[in-house]
Amino acid sequence: MTAGRWMGWVGALLLLLAAGCGRQSEVELRKFPYPYRAALAISSDIDETDSREEFLEIEAYLCTRDSTRLGLGLGLEMGNSFWFYDWTGRSSFTYFEGTTAERSADAHVIDLFVRAGYIDVLHSWGDFSEGGFRRDLADPCTDVLHRWRKAGHPIRVWVNHGNQLNRQALGGLPYQRGDDPGAPEYHMDLLLPTGIEYVGIWEVTHVVGQERRHRLRDWAKDGASGLAYLFRRVRGKPQTRFRFRNDLMRVATLGDGSRVLSFRRFISPGRFEGADVWNLPEQLSPEVLEELKAREGYMILYTHLGGNEGLDEFLSPEARRVLRVVASEYRAGEIFVTMTSRLLDYCRMHRALQWRSRSVGDSTTIDLLGVDDPLGRWREPVGEFLQGITFYVPRAGRTAVLLGGDVIRVVENPPDRTGRESVSVPWRKRPFPAIP
Repeated sequence: MTAGRWMGWVGALLLLLAAGCGRQSEVELRKFPYPYRAALAISSDIDETDSREEFLEIEAYLCTRDSTRLGLGLGLEMGNSFWFYDWTGRSSFTYFEGTTAERSADAHVIDLFVRAGYIDVLHSWGDFSEGGFRRDLADPCTDVLHRWRKAGHPIRVWVNHGNQLNRQALGGLPYQRGDDPGAPEYHMDLLLPTGIEYVGIWEVTHVVGQERRHRLRDWAKDGASGLAYLFRRVRGKPQTRFRFRNDLMRVATLGDGSRVLSFRRFISPGRFEGADVWNLPEQLSPEVLEELKAREGYMILYTHLGGNEGLDEFLSPEARRVLRVVASEYRAGEIFVTMTSRLLDYCRMHRALQWRSRSVGDSTTIDLLGVDDPLGRWREPVGEFLQGITFYVPRAGRTAVLLGGDVIRVVENPPDRTGRESVSVPWRKRPFPAIP
């Protein structure tokens, strides 16, 4: 064989290999459910929501398309939080009556919203901002949490509450004793078996859009926040801490060795102690939303939707205006909006899903193989947590997705702004409960 013919064969082989590699690279896990560019959850702590009426009116406005006192509902999937006790006496919207373990008049509403998934966060055991928490107070709460878990509706997100007298809190500050086995307030061994996996321990961020690389200005924001954290830590107060990675969540080992996923919530700089409806227009300004989309990031917003003191209505006109913009971004396929627990679940599955693709002719098969979960709890992909998972593929109409050797249902998507077709595991929005 002459040198010319030899080089010709080598060239042809290289072209074939390149074509095969190119075909393989056409299959890619899309970052967000089709057709969205970014993702947002609004994480509202229940303190300052003082009554059942206030809770229901805000939820109806956010989550239905009904006519409400606040205007036409937005039709979003937004969750909320709750607590079992309020030892300060400021709020009547609690699961238990006052400081007792008797069901309150509002317990049935909390039951209903937990079953529907629209209450998905436990904002600690309650408001103990004047002290008073004891380990035994967790016992009747865990009975309720176990009942919900066994019925298939576990609460899987815990968020710390309050000042230094809330010694039930989890974390590394001196007053946070809930995960300290040597403290009388220790309760982590009671909490974890109820199904809690995600914990908010006051790790907030001022950076718009997580799961993206830090930019220089992000380092500056987080660096300044880190210095503030050190200062506040000395004073025994919570604040954001510096992280080298701009992640949405990380594995955290708590004081008793428990491993959980600690997640970050976004707040504008200088607004840590005033996250409420008054600064929601700043938190969700057009500039913030545009930056979130441009960065293609995740964001969990920290706020108190019940923080509306001085308003005749529960949400100010300015807050409703920016919430309507969020709803329009969602309906336009720009920003994916869901509740805190589901956004964390989606991000966790997207990170951990193991898969491979194979092509024959113009057909593509994607095998879902397993889950490399950092907590070791998710081992096999299951339908609930696969919802929204999207793959870019050469031809959506010639693609099959297999789980355990069985074909699962996917939706074929036309090209998005990248010009690429895709297939998605359908996302099922949770039905909103009928308000009693």
